[in-house]
Amino acid sequence: MLAATDAAAFSAADRNASAENMSANGQRPVVKKGPPPAPVPAMYWSKAKTYGTGPKRIRSHTMNVIGDYIYIFGGWDNRACYNDVYVFDSDSMHWSVAKTSGDIPPPCRAHSATVIDRRLFVFGGGDGPNYYNDLYIFDADTLVWSKPKVEGATPGSRRSHSSFAFEGSLYLFGGGDGASALNDVYKLTITQEATSSSNKRETLSSAAAGARGSLPPTPTTAAAGATQYRWAPVAIEGTAPAPRGYHSCNLVQDKLLVYGGSDGVTCFDDVHILDLKSLRWTRIECQPPIKRLAHTATQVGSYLFVIAGHDGHSYSNEILLLNLVTMNWETRRIYGAHPPARAYHSAVIHDSRLFLYGGFDSHTLFNDLYVLDLSGYAYLPQVTDFELAMLK
Repeated sequence: MLAATDAAAFSAADRNASAENMSANGQRPVVKKGPPPAPVPAMYWSKAKTYGTGPKRIRSHTMNVIGDYIYIFGGWDNRACYNDVYVFDSDSMHWSVAKTSGDIPPPCRAHSATVIDRRLFVFGGGDGPNYYNDLYIFDADTLVWSKPKVEGATPGSRRSHSSFAFEGSLYLFGGGDGASALNDVYKLTITQEATSSSNKRETLSSAAAGARGSLPPTPTTAAAGATQYRWAPVAIEGTAPAPRGYHSCNLVQDKLLVYGGSDGVTCFDDVHILDLKSLRWTRIECQPPIKRLAHTATQVGSYLFVIAGHDGHSYSNEILLLNLVTMNWETRRIYGAHPPARAYHSAVIHDSRLFLYGGFDSHTLFNDLYVLDLSGYAYLPQVTDFELAMLK
């Protein structure tokens, strides 16, 4: 297992990157069009050529990795919300629409979606003036939606919140209810009853799994014992972040890192850490302070890759790196064809590639897929043995 190093180690590869190869006659090759070639190793953007039926031009959707596939759910095109599930095969670059059944959630946007045990837990969101506080679960093996019976103190209706999984439970933070921004934390405890060996969940059939690269997941049978779900608010010590939505939240080891967002008036630049063992909030001073809302934040080893978003004045297409060891912001030279500035998009990492889809720039809704190739820094996701800075 690799240990984290300081920022200089990461930037050394950039400084020592090789120049373009010379041609056989000693002359540099002529690049007639397109972005300049990147040295190796490097991070490189490209606009993906995809096949099949992909999502519409949408924003405020969710994007998750389950197994070998990427799933997009919901979103808004400035006229209507959607409740389709799109499946993307990152090897064949093929989109398909999942043939779902069951208790399908209503069309929604600005909801949250979190993966637990090959199931997608979707909470809240809204459509037009409506705000939801319902929980729906999508089973990636059966393609069946369910709306479970949930006990306890259900969180209030909200959207633009965040959710994450920790030790088998689902947590919610923040968002807005249409009247005010929120900064509460809720926990959904999931209790699974024991089942016999003949009644366990089945995974994808071997036929479907063997067709990887050409076919999306197909429904399979599944059975399990009764599952109980219970909501409860979480009492937390310390000074909580100001109420906000359109922030990012990342589970880093046993801590939750909340960055940016907005309360409808202020665009925030602060970073807060919630220790999930001691249940205490701590504010982290990161330099320099950078405002962002409706961005994405993806952990890659000991760095948080913050992509695009809005700073309270304009849309961005920057990639900012938060060094989780020093808690300082860093920038890197990124090669290739950068995506246009946007916010309300989605991003996930899979197979040393960071995939970005959709979003909005106040004029244009996007339905493009961009890929940030991180293979030159393939060691980064393996960096797990590091101490998260807790500077006060």
